Amino acid sequence: MTSRETKTAYANPASAGTPIISPTADERLLVRHPRLLHWWDAGHGFDKDGWRCRKTRKMLVKERTALPTLQNIAAYRTVPSLFFTSGINQLWDGGQNLFPAGEFTQLVVGRSGPNQNSFIAGAATVGRTDMTYLQNSDTDAGAGSQGLRINSGGALGGTLTDLANLKYADGPAMQWMAGKPQEVGALGNNMCIRTMRVDTGVISETQGDTAAGALPNVHREFHVSGVNPYGSAAQGQLVGGDIGLIMLFDVALHFDTALRDLAERVIRARYSIPVPAA
Repeated sequence: MTSRETKTAYANPASAGTPIISPTADERLLVRHPRLLHWWDAGHGFDKDGWRCRKTRKMLVKERTALPTLQNIAAYRTVPSLFFTSGINQLWDGGQNLFPAGEFTQLVVGRSGPNQNSFIAGAATVGRTDMTYLQNSDTDAGAGSQGLRINSGGALGGTLTDLANLKYADGPAMQWMAGKPQEVGALGNNMCIRTMRVDTGVISETQGDTAAGALPNVHREFHVSGVNPYGSAAQGQLVGGDIGLIMLFDVALHFDTALRDLAERVIRARYSIPVPAA
């Protein structure tokens, strides 16, 4: 059962003194869309118990010893974000297996932090390396540039990686990776990486086949900064990074362009991202 986000004509007395939240028309369309599975937004549902999905109320809870802290960071145009101060600030789905089982898109607005090889978010399980889908920083020492990766269990991780050259100091970006499990063959049909700089709105895209495109996703536990890129003991955590929101879809957005455009309009409005001149 999913929840519905609506606007009523009457104020709840129990809400007195709390901030007024008025969802936009696009936000209401997106939260009701059947292909959006989960939407964790730092401005909604984060407290001492964890991080509640804006759509389903499913929780991401403390995985190790501490939760990240909620802050208004200027880089996000003062919209709330979660700041990860050390390697023990980790979240996961408590074994609910919230990551899509097959076709998917993971969208994150965030920064990897100045540390290298940090796990940002994705499907992974400690001790397992086969078919791990994740976003992590690359190996540009100290620069904190972000990479998106699909790891099919190889010793060195992903079969398609986009380093994107987005540095931590440059501010956050919307980045999504998508996979559509199918037989390998048609270039661009299995995997797409898309990035949008939150400060400029410039969009780039990388796509291609993954070597394991026809395999199912065996990992469905969803972790945020809690498991390293190869599924072993937690290390390489998101230290000094921050995340504004995470969305999980059960469709590859480069195949559903109308939904992709809706999600991008929501992101642009939320962070006041300018639309570049044609």
